[in-house]
Order: sequence, then structure tokens, then C-alpha cells
Amino acid sequence: MAKSKCREKQQKYVNSMCFEPQGEISLYLVFDKNELTQCLPTSETLIPINSTATCGENIGQLSYYCELRAHYWVWKNLTRASNSFVGFFHYRRYLDFSGMSKQATYRRPPYRFFKAPDISEYTRQKLWPLLCDYDVVAPIAEYTGIPVWIRYANAAGHTLHELVLARKSIEKRFPNFLESFDSYLTGMNEYYCNMFVMRGTYFDQYCEWLFAILSDIKNEMNDQLGEKTLGYLGERLFGVYYTKCAQEKVLRCLEVPRIHFWVYDDATHHFKRNRLIYSLLPPGSERLALVRRRMQNTSYREDEYEAYFNDCDSSL
Repeated sequence: MAKSKCREKQQKYVNSMCFEPQGEISLYLVFDKNELTQCLPTSETLIPINSTATCGENIGQLSYYCELRAHYWVWKNLTRASNSFVGFFHYRRYLDFSGMSKQATYRRPPYRFFKAPDISEYTRQKLWPLLCDYDVVAPIAEYTGIPVWIRYANAAGHTLHELVLARKSIEKRFPNFLESFDSYLTGMNEYYCNMFVMRGTYFDQYCEWLFAILSDIKNEMNDQLGEKTLGYLGERLFGVYYTKCAQEKVLRCLEVPRIHFWVYDDATHHFKRNRLIYSLLPPGSERLALVRRRMQNTSYREDEYEAYFNDCDSSL
């Protein structure tokens, strides 16, 4: 009986999509499979949200936005106080706030593996004292040993053309971000997963910025968009946005590790197995970067960034 009531409560959160923010801290657990409603935690701060929702103002049917569909829905349909916090996790990946007070003394790895979430670590009482001194919390940048733009352009389903269009949109709409775009894309540290926590005011500003750029790319590419193209681009654009905020000290920024939960492993995610692999090749290490560089098969050259990004037919 208790389990049945718990499932009914989770179903209510997931299906209604018409809830109000649950207080000062709202951390949305993004998912897109209805069968997950029975196993996702809910609490005063953790709120499951289906990225495919089609109530309210939404882009739920546009699969190429991936989890950004949930970001858009929250941005357009929920109000929030300027000093509140809005965050986005994946149902199988969270940000790890434990040990935040030790940031000044040691550098933690970009992610770790655990079996399942511990919701006691995500209470308002625990999180508020940790978050209140910051405006943006991002996942720790992961060193890869390969420039961001080359890793993106060389990945299956991605093309350099999409990054070129992103730069042209930024040049047109937000030229003050060009330097950060080039700095991040030519660097070798990446912010993954479209995961973050922001104060309400800055979340709204970020969404205005992000979806304006993605809309330009969508209009330019039309039917040529891959299934998850704009979601993947969103990851890189978050890196650009955060780079500017951190380097110019526009906002108070902090980076924390990710946690990957193997209880949600499926045909394409093998976190339980990967934790053994990464015990030998730690995430963010030079050892793993060396393996990646040796496996990389690309015709792109690091010293030709400017040439590639100036060579594009676009009406932007």
C-alpha cells in the first residue's frame, strides 16, 4: 500500500506538469520515458519533469532539443523569485554538492559513480547554506586533451557547420560573447550534460540568450537538424556562457562534480561497468586524455580554427 501511494505521488508530479516551484530551490530531474515515473525520487527540492510535455508553452515535440525542452518549459511556464535557485539534473546524473566547503583545498574529479541517488543530500536545509553564496553552479570542467570544437565536429551525428552557425549567431546577437566562444571552443576542458543550478534571474537571462542562438540555428538548418543536434549544441553553449561568467567574474561561480547512477543503466549507458574502467583511467586525467588523442581520427587541425569558422555560407 505504501509503495502504491508513493507511485501515485510521483505520477502526480510527472503527469500534471502544472505545478508551482517547490520553494526556494527547485532541482528538475529531466527524463523522457514514462516508465521511469515509478522509480524517480521526489522531494521538496527534487522534481521529475518529462521533457516531452506538451501542455503550456512548450517545445516538447522537437526532439532535437533533447533535455533543453524541459529547460524551455520551466522558463516559459513557471514564475520564480529572483533569489530562488533553479537547477537541472538528468534522472541518471546529478550534481554532487557534498564537500563544497573543501573546494579551496583540493580539486575533485569531474564525476563519480554510485548505485542510486540519496535524496537526503538534496534537502533545502542542506543545500541553501551551500548555494546562497553563488549565482551559478556548474559541473566541473572535464579535461579531454582535445579542443572542444574538434571533439564536437568529429563526433557521430555532429558537424562543424553547426558550430559555425552558432558563432555567427553570437556575432550577430551577442558580440560581447565572441571572445568567450573562441576561448572555450579552442580549449580542452568541457562542461557536460546541460546540468547547472542558477539563481532565478540569471536562469531567465541565460534562457533568453541560449534559445535565441538555437532558434537561429534551427531556422538556418531547417530539415537538416539531427535528432539531438540542438541539445548537443546547448552543452557547448553553456560552456561558452559559463566561461564568460567565470573569467570576467560577472557572476559568482562554482564547479562541483557530477554523480552517475548505475541503477538507471540501459543499452547505451553502462555506468556500473565504466566505474571499473575509470578507476584505471580517471576522468579528467592526462592518462585518459592520451588514450582519447590516440583514438581520435579527424582531418581537423587545431591551428586552422579561424579558417574553418570563417568558411560558411549563411544568411545570418
